[in-house]
Amino acid sequence: MKVIQNGNQIIVYQNKYALETVDFDNNELEEQLRTLFLKLRQDYEIQIKGYYNIDVYTDDAYGSIIELNKEEIEYFDYFDNEIDMRIILHDPKSFLYCLSDPFSIPSKLRNKLNIYWKENKAYAEIKKPMYNLEIGQLLEFSDLEYANNEIILKHAKQVY
Repeated sequence: MKVIQNGNQIIVYQNKYALETVDFDNNELEEQLRTLFLKLRQDYEIQIKGYYNIDVYTDDAYGSIIELNKEEIEYFDYFDNEIDMRIILHDPKSFLYCLSDPFSIPSKLRNKLNIYWKENKAYAEIKKPMYNLEIGQLLEFSDLEYANNEIILKHAKQVY
């Protein structure tokens, strides 16, 4: 699990092996998020309290990305251990990998990818199953794109 905190936003990256017991499609999502909040408090010393807009993005190859955006609501006072949340579970889509140099990717990995070109940027989408180490190698050559993939793919041209 990787956690990035920037002001009122926290982004949690979880690989698919850490999520084997997590089911984002059932009614227990709030309870699973509360377990995540406890882990953030214990392991990362991040206190979660107040009102949060939570966006959950999932991908079968990578895992999940959870964006927590704290809303500063003046007319509500929350107790120290009180959490209120609005959860948006985005349709499962493939994450895209924005490539810094598509030619630097080993051919073994390139053969498992669809590569698209849009506005002088190359994007990769996983088309064949990859091992965890292969996804790690792909992340060395790229930045993860997860929020606007439909728009990118709609206007991009497939080149490989």
